[in-house]
Amino acid sequence: MVKRETDRDVIAELADNNLITGTTAGDYLVRKKRGGLQGKKDTALHAWEKFAHKGSRVNLALVNQLTLIFKNGEKLVFDSKDVSFLILEKDLDNPTLLTGFVLVLNRELSVQANHYFVGGRDAFEHLKKVQDVIDIELTDSQNNTSRHIVHWSPISDPLVENVNQRFVDIDDALFLYTVSKQRYSMVDAVKAALYTENFNAIIKEFRSKRPESSLTDSRHEFTVQLEEMLQAVSTDQSQAQRRLEDELLVGKVHTDSDQTFF
Repeated sequence: MVKRETDRDVIAELADNNLITGTTAGDYLVRKKRGGLQGKKDTALHAWEKFAHKGSRVNLALVNQLTLIFKNGEKLVFDSKDVSFLILEKDLDNPTLLTGFVLVLNRELSVQANHYFVGGRDAFEHLKKVQDVIDIELTDSQNNTSRHIVHWSPISDPLVENVNQRFVDIDDALFLYTVSKQRYSMVDAVKAALYTENFNAIIKEFRSKRPESSLTDSRHEFTVQLEEMLQAVSTDQSQAQRRLEDELLVGKVHTDSDQTFF
């Protein structure tokens, strides 16, 4: 039987590996005990705890290199020694799809490797500014490769970045992780529907059910409806009313569901 790791064990593991300082670890645990977690660093450490408990740890002794693949096709390759921890959370129905992950890099080793994209752009600067990893590739010593698809939040702009992804710098550790949600604010959902790729998908689905509707009419009809929905939650209201509107949630459904968009 595998011993369940406690929060203290998990955070201590980062400190024992000289990735975070003992002060950082201690301060985080004190804030957590008092219910006062805040900021990007606390969020990253909390994600680490969550995945350490429920995710699948990758045995890095069996990994020769790790490759991050970005939306535009560019790749960032790490030797296994650069990677301190990798925990994957796989979709139950599709093991090649990641519903979440946490990747902890050793800053000293990783940065010294001078990772740059074609054209000289600094890869770590890109990670800080744009969260658009679409795949994680693992290669073993026999050059066997396994690829894991990173699930993007449905409220993300499909052409830009994944709002579930985060990159945080803590002491000597670089955290890259995604945490997916199952429910979303109605406001965010409507905004996401206005992104070009999502909007076009809605129009395509609508016209497949009502082919007699012209493309121009369909686009106009949905544009008006979406803008009216946004306007309804953007008018002057009390703070309590605003919170109530934002708590109107939509759930994630499979694309083959009989449920319609509206």
